[in-house]
Amino acid sequence: MTRALLYDVLDNTRIDPDEELLARAWAAVCTVMENANKVAAQAIRVCGGQSMLKDLPLERMYRDSRLGITMLPWSGEACLDRLGKAGMYE
Repeated sequence: MTRALLYDVLDNTRIDPDEELLARAWAAVCTVMENANKVAAQAIRVCGGQSMLKDLPLERMYRDSRLGITMLPWSGEACLDRLGKAGMYE
């Protein structure tokens, strides 16, 4: 579902998007980043604590998934704020 949402937004990307496409892009960012973190956390549970060693790729994937949602200008909070404003105001 997450991958389908991301690919749908990417397929429909264009210059000067309308409000609907922007809202779908904001929703895709939040969904993809939240689910990436859940997948990475589950992989760490499956692989155990040794997977968090600095030289292993799972540590980097988990760290990137946690920090990706905080990066501006498309941070998770900014996207949720924009989605809320788009839904409230016409």
